[in-house]
Amino acid sequence: MFYTYFVKDGISMNKDIEKIRDFNRFYANYFNRFEKELYQGFPSMNEARVMAFLHFHQSSTATDIQNELGFDKGQLSKMLTKLEKKGILKRTLNPEDRRHYLLDLTSTGEELHKELADKARDYLKNIFKDYTPSVLEIIANDVSEAQMLFQQTEDIKVRRGNMTDLGFIADLHSRIYSTEIPFNSIFHRYVLQTLAELADDSSKSLIWIAQLGSRRVGTVSLVQDANGKYQLRWFAVDPDYQGLGIGTKLLNTLIDQIKLDNIDEVYLWTVDELTGARNLYRKLKFNLIESKVNNNWSDHPIHEEKWLYRKENEIMADEKTELMRLIDTAYNNVQNNKYGNFRKELLKYYTALNNDEDYIKVLLGLRSALLQADLTLNLKQRISGLPGEYSDIFKFIEPQLKKVDSKTIDKYSHYGFVPLKLGSTVKYF
Repeated sequence: MFYTYFVKDGISMNKDIEKIRDFNRFYANYFNRFEKELYQGFPSMNEARVMAFLHFHQSSTATDIQNELGFDKGQLSKMLTKLEKKGILKRTLNPEDRRHYLLDLTSTGEELHKELADKARDYLKNIFKDYTPSVLEIIANDVSEAQMLFQQTEDIKVRRGNMTDLGFIADLHSRIYSTEIPFNSIFHRYVLQTLAELADDSSKSLIWIAQLGSRRVGTVSLVQDANGKYQLRWFAVDPDYQGLGIGTKLLNTLIDQIKLDNIDEVYLWTVDELTGARNLYRKLKFNLIESKVNNNWSDHPIHEEKWLYRKENEIMADEKTELMRLIDTAYNNVQNNKYGNFRKELLKYYTALNNDEDYIKVLLGLRSALLQADLTLNLKQRISGLPGEYSDIFKFIEPQLKKVDSKTIDKYSHYGFVPLKLGSTVKYF
């Protein structure tokens, strides 16, 4: 459906920080108990951490351990010497850099690590023995998710959805469009109705679900409408998980499917206030083609927008970049002369391209403006008489317009006779 980014205000962020501090105090108490009851004598908890690191990261250097566990150099050196003397670890020269040693656990060290790991597991089992399996699963998933988010190693996976995910899609839209963007009950009935239609006939639709661990955090669908056209629908990301690249990953998955199935066009509807979504669509070569006012879904007018992805947009993107380069070159190199006013006009076309105005419309308007740059010359003389940079633009435009089908040219025919109006009236002389 629609999609947006939400930014938490300062008050909300302060509340979140206090929740984190509160949990830190709570966890510190457990951590102290854990250390006192499990690590009496040798090895200490820090020494056990070094052993665990070497168990999971064989042939590591002292620098590797220091960077990962945060010990200072002197503290770590004493621990490594002690562990080596007790036969827990061994050093070997690094064959790639003989100035440094590689560290590994000995067989004795591996046995001690296993003993400590089993002891820790038994300790935790005793702590959680009164919890139901479902509650324990919630705790395990939440701490795993917190670790991934904090370390910024999010394991975001996108899988193919099915009918059992429709409830999640409905709930996600309900949460977003009742709290983050307050749409009314008419909108919510519309979402449920369209999802019910999908449930009745899912043969012409594909659903994708984004997951962070086991938690569903986003969705997008590709459906075929009654006219056989393809539509991107129900695109949403849980506001609590935005900023992790989930939306981009979902859309890229859908675009890959479009290319795989050789689909020529896909359209979508969104609203203009969802700037995050619009930036994503633009980045993925969707173009805005229609806008209309909706007075039904909110207590204020909403501007709905239709965006279209065409297969040829991928090719046009490279051509547009080259045209922008040519315009930039012309603007910077051609000094004020009898074409000085037109030189300033080039900025409007550059801005239009940068803002993703319809590419064909810009080509036709720019071509017309070039031809009118000197109305006193015939066509051949006009082009040869223009500064070289302007001629380069014209020569770049002509072959592209020849590739455009006649229906499209007819649609924009009036742009071939007057310069594209992107501001004040064009006056060249």
